[in-house]
Amino acid sequence: MSVIPMVLEKTDYLATIPKQLAEHFLTRYELKMYRPPVDLKPFTVYQYWHRRQHHDPACAWLRKQIKEKLYAS
Repeated sequence: MSVIPMVLEKTDYLATIPKQLAEHFLTRYELKMYRPPVDLKPFTVYQYWHRRQHHDPACAWLRKQIKEKLYAS
Protein backbone atom coordinates (compact mmCIF):
# COMPACT_ATOMS: atom_id res chain seq x y z
CA MET A 1 0.00 0.00 0.00
CA SER A 2 1.29 3.43 -0.88
CA VAL A 3 1.01 6.45 1.38
CA ILE A 4 1.31 8.79 -1.61
CA PRO A 5 -2.43 9.31 -2.16
CA MET A 6 -3.09 9.85 1.56
CA VAL A 7 -0.40 12.52 1.77
CA LEU A 8 -1.59 14.21 -1.43
CA GLU A 9 -5.21 14.19 -0.31
CA LYS A 10 -4.38 16.06 2.92
CA THR A 11 -1.85 18.58 1.54
CA ASP A 12 -1.25 20.86 -1.41
CA TYR A 13 1.69 18.70 -2.53
CA LEU A 14 1.99 16.98 -5.89
CA ALA A 15 3.74 13.85 -7.07
CA THR A 16 5.00 12.66 -10.42
CA ILE A 17 3.94 9.03 -10.71
CA PRO A 18 3.08 6.62 -13.54
CA LYS A 19 -0.27 7.36 -15.20
CA GLN A 20 -1.70 3.91 -14.40
CA LEU A 21 -0.94 4.39 -10.72
CA ALA A 22 -2.44 7.88 -10.73
CA GLU A 23 -5.61 6.56 -12.39
CA HIS A 24 -5.84 3.87 -9.73
CA PHE A 25 -5.52 6.47 -6.96
CA LEU A 26 -8.19 8.66 -8.59
CA THR A 27 -10.76 5.89 -8.13
CA ARG A 28 -10.18 5.78 -4.37
CA TYR A 29 -9.11 9.26 -3.27
CA GLU A 30 -10.19 12.86 -3.80
CA LEU A 31 -7.32 13.81 -6.10
CA LYS A 32 -6.78 15.53 -9.44
CA MET A 33 -4.46 14.49 -12.23
CA TYR A 34 -2.57 17.01 -14.36
CA ARG A 35 -0.42 16.63 -17.43
CA PRO A 36 3.24 17.50 -16.70
CA PRO A 37 4.38 20.82 -18.19
CA VAL A 38 7.30 19.04 -19.87
CA ASP A 39 7.60 15.78 -21.77
CA LEU A 40 8.83 12.97 -19.54
CA LYS A 41 10.82 10.10 -20.96
CA PRO A 42 9.36 6.60 -20.58
CA PHE A 43 10.99 4.47 -17.92
CA THR A 44 11.34 0.80 -17.21
CA VAL A 45 10.11 -0.79 -14.01
CA TYR A 46 12.20 -3.65 -12.67
CA GLN A 47 11.27 -6.22 -10.05
CA TYR A 48 13.98 -7.79 -7.91
CA TRP A 49 13.73 -10.65 -5.48
CA HIS A 50 16.00 -13.06 -3.68
CA ARG A 51 16.64 -16.35 -5.44
CA ARG A 52 15.06 -18.16 -2.45
CA GLN A 53 11.70 -16.68 -3.47
CA HIS A 54 12.07 -17.31 -7.20
CA HIS A 55 9.93 -20.47 -7.14
CA ASP A 56 7.70 -19.51 -4.22
CA PRO A 57 4.11 -19.64 -5.58
CA ALA A 58 2.92 -16.65 -3.53
CA CYS A 59 5.83 -14.47 -4.63
CA ALA A 60 5.43 -15.58 -8.25
CA TRP A 61 1.72 -14.68 -8.08
CA LEU A 62 2.50 -11.24 -6.65
CA ARG A 63 5.13 -10.52 -9.32
CA LYS A 64 2.65 -11.53 -12.00
CA GLN A 65 -0.07 -9.24 -10.55
CA ILE A 66 2.31 -6.29 -10.51
CA LYS A 67 3.45 -6.94 -14.08
CA GLU A 68 -0.11 -7.27 -15.37
CA LYS A 69 -1.20 -4.04 -13.65
CA LEU A 70 1.80 -2.10 -14.92
CA TYR A 71 1.39 -3.18 -18.52
CA ALA A 72 -2.39 -3.25 -18.76
CA SER A 73 -3.63 -1.07 -21.58
